[in-house]
Amino acid sequence: MNTYEPMWAKYYAPKLSAREINQFRRAEMRCPSLLLTDVIQTESFDPKTRRYMAVANRKEVRGRNHFLRAELGEGRAEWELQCLFTNALQMSFPWEDDFSHSSDRVEIARHHIITIEFDSMSLPFFKQQLSWFRFEKKPTDSPIGKFLRHLRGKYADVAGLNVTYSGNKSFHYHFVVETALIAGAVSEPPSARLGFQKAWDRLRDEFITSTDLMVPSTERPDESLRNPENFRRLPNGMRLNDKEDHFFGVPVGDVLMQVVMWEHLTLQRSRGGSQTLLVPADFSMAASTSATAPRTGGTQVQTSVQPGEEAYCAAKLEAIFNGVEAWPKFAGFDRSQGALRAQFFNSPGDRHPASMMRSDFATVLVQGANPDGLTNVDDAGGTLMPRLPRPLGEMMELWSEEHRQRQLGPGGRVRAPVEQQFADSATTKVAATSALGEVINDLIPSKINRPGVDLLCAPEGISKSGTLLVNLPRYHRLLSGHGLPSRMMFASPTYDGAEEKAQAFEKAMRATDKNHFAAVVLPSFSRIYEEEFGGRGGNFITHTAAAGMGFSSRFDAIRKCQPQIMEHIRKRYAALHSSYEGRHPVFFTVHPVAQSWGSGPDSRLLLSPTFWDNPSERGALRSGLMEDTRLGFLIHDEIDAKSIVDLQPAETVATVRALAEGAGWTSKTTKATKFKDHHRFMGQLPLSQFVSFEEACRIAEVRETDWDVIAAHPAGEYGPRSNGFENIYDQAEERHWCLRARNWADIAAHKTLILTTEAVPVALAERGGLWDITALDTPLIEKDRVETHPLRALRSSTAVEHVADWTAEADAVGCELFAIGNKLDALQNTRSHIAAKGSNELIGKHIIQTMTLMTPDEYARYQALNAWTGRDDLARLKHIDDINQSAGRNLGFRAPQAGPKPSHTLLINRRLFDCLIPLFSHLRYDLVDATAAQSRKNARKRGQKVLHPLLTSGNRQLQRVRTALTNLAA
Repeated sequence: MNTYEPMWAKYYAPKLSAREINQFRRAEMRCPSLLLTDVIQTESFDPKTRRYMAVANRKEVRGRNHFLRAELGEGRAEWELQCLFTNALQMSFPWEDDFSHSSDRVEIARHHIITIEFDSMSLPFFKQQLSWFRFEKKPTDSPIGKFLRHLRGKYADVAGLNVTYSGNKSFHYHFVVETALIAGAVSEPPSARLGFQKAWDRLRDEFITSTDLMVPSTERPDESLRNPENFRRLPNGMRLNDKEDHFFGVPVGDVLMQVVMWEHLTLQRSRGGSQTLLVPADFSMAASTSATAPRTGGTQVQTSVQPGEEAYCAAKLEAIFNGVEAWPKFAGFDRSQGALRAQFFNSPGDRHPASMMRSDFATVLVQGANPDGLTNVDDAGGTLMPRLPRPLGEMMELWSEEHRQRQLGPGGRVRAPVEQQFADSATTKVAATSALGEVINDLIPSKINRPGVDLLCAPEGISKSGTLLVNLPRYHRLLSGHGLPSRMMFASPTYDGAEEKAQAFEKAMRATDKNHFAAVVLPSFSRIYEEEFGGRGGNFITHTAAAGMGFSSRFDAIRKCQPQIMEHIRKRYAALHSSYEGRHPVFFTVHPVAQSWGSGPDSRLLLSPTFWDNPSERGALRSGLMEDTRLGFLIHDEIDAKSIVDLQPAETVATVRALAEGAGWTSKTTKATKFKDHHRFMGQLPLSQFVSFEEACRIAEVRETDWDVIAAHPAGEYGPRSNGFENIYDQAEERHWCLRARNWADIAAHKTLILTTEAVPVALAERGGLWDITALDTPLIEKDRVETHPLRALRSSTAVEHVADWTAEADAVGCELFAIGNKLDALQNTRSHIAAKGSNELIGKHIIQTMTLMTPDEYARYQALNAWTGRDDLARLKHIDDINQSAGRNLGFRAPQAGPKPSHTLLINRRLFDCLIPLFSHLRYDLVDATAAQSRKNARKRGQKVLHPLLTSGNRQLQRVRTALTNLAA
């Protein structure tokens, strides 16, 4: 006689038949539940990820916490004495805000249990449910088994079913669903809870309309179990009856059994089905607590790609799922079932591509034999498969747009004939470099006698500057032959870059040219003064200090007050002059020197020995010296936005205008007078309105009519406004600005060529309308891949921690990582995005790059540029430009032509990554959303907390149940 025979005979037998009582007897003798042993006990507690399934012996558990589950894991509590469990939740503690809100802590575990229960008082319906579990030979021959077979044939993620008797009037139908697809496709879902609720709705509709079960129209499932965080009955659990109106009359205080009436699980076994109960799109929707209308699952996205575009998409999938570095292997598209889906081979021996990816999937749904244990879940013990950044349908639309870019440039820009000719010719990297030479030849040598400014945009590393440097002697001869000024200059963003380009020119020169040309690195006068003074501080004279001292220029102030330092400066310039005496100098300097060259800065005038011999005649000598040092050809490398557009807050310009007009400034007003006026005027204003003396002088020189006054409008580049995250950007989007195109390039040299690899300068130059633009792209060349890790925890303040984690792991295996990103100065082997521009020093190096949101002030400036250009994407384009720039240090045209390529890893803020996806056509590299296991582990380590002492506390209810069961055994 089993333990509960007295209960069956006394309380159940009067209402149930002998056959039905025997069902309970057999259930009590059943082997341990697979749902309990292989799912709940195995997956319900993971301190590393801070994920757990709440287990309890009573419903009133504060916060549905993990404390008792921790005791079960330590053997200080017994599973047999528990009766309730939930789906996966994130750990929390009483002092945390979300402790009492378990609905906010729903997590995605390896398996999810969707529970259906009918809270019915109908005895006939209770008997009907018992009939569902009966079979002759196999459990799957029963009505509930046939229903399960139907689900498995339709939904590929249904693993099985456990039916547990609640101990009273109902049964809990625990449907076990695999979450690999969701975990891979939606790594950080906005609402896991909503996704599971939608799946419950889907399963409820299947259940109540099943012809195998024939559920009466008067009976409907309990809606409370729609919520994944709610308690449900634990298989093989025990509890005390706490209700007076028990369905079978069992007295209060007696022990009730939660026996398993029926069970069939096929964990780790491939199943059929082209749909899923868990639909990725549901997990990407905004959270909602209200029940929604019933929905049938897995509606696919209908793609609108054309046949030629489809072939291009197939090539993209082949590159990602290539069966070499990564399995499964893409086998082609299939439309035999109506909607398009991609098919895959699971292993080299696979001949029938059963695995597939629907248009609404971002990951492969593995079906059929799986010898390598392909999985979409980290730490699952198998082989982690690649996944797409977005569902296949969305990616195919993006790829199709990319294919259409063969006729249009990135972003839909219509190519000029020379640009289209280049795009068609650039079929390989070698061919692209050769085609670039033809474009440059058309821009410079063939038009050398025509003054003007050209902007050339081309991919990083394609040898723009290299082609120009090797031809500089030729350009010099052409300029001289036309009787034009022949001095040349190359301007870089940094002095390190200037040094690098000077060395490259020395190496590129032919032997016969080395006696005629000299590479001269030209510092600014300010830099030479700072070096000779020994840094800033003390009596260091700034432009403002010189004006305050009554001098018209800093040069005069230094000459008068610091004659010894001025003598050192004179010797520096004499040494510079001597370094190229008898040869033609090619100056290598930085952007500010080149941009001010046309207005005659000290850096230009002081190159002439005549000036040093007659310093008192500076004004008289200026025009002659200007002519002697006039540039015939200027190459300005890697231009940025501020070099194209002068951008000032409207309130700043208004403040300076009030100062200049109120003080009566004219072109003859001395610097000393302006300084006094500035000091008096600014002293009357709040600190927030202060404008520096140098900035005020510069703005005052611009005529009021030269400014374009615009009002920035919300563009929502970082997503919807005022949702709690973007509040810091709200005010940044609504400000007034003054802008004007800068015209320094027209007067800096006879011929100016501006080089860039970026989309933002092209957009601004087009709006400015001052320069001729040639923008080149290479749609026919396969893109290199950048391993991309979108991380919600990545911010400017945490970037150092993330990079440190990666570099430490790389060091452990003998790999040296170089980092590119902002605010990484605390680490070694790092460069900012600006410092890395145009550099060749990282060729062949393994690089990790960080990308975070802009500061609100920087973001506001790009919104002003948006308003000026009539666009809504310039802030995001700036991020795209930075990705292209940094990836171009070791990939693309700088990657080795043969052998393994260096790795390039991008750590990017998850929200930023999502916002950039619509602009992926501007990327020159494929961002492969890896979200690798180690990256996730690092993020979890930073968020992990020490377990609270309550973890080991006792439980009064547990003691009460233990006592009751001990008395029963006695």
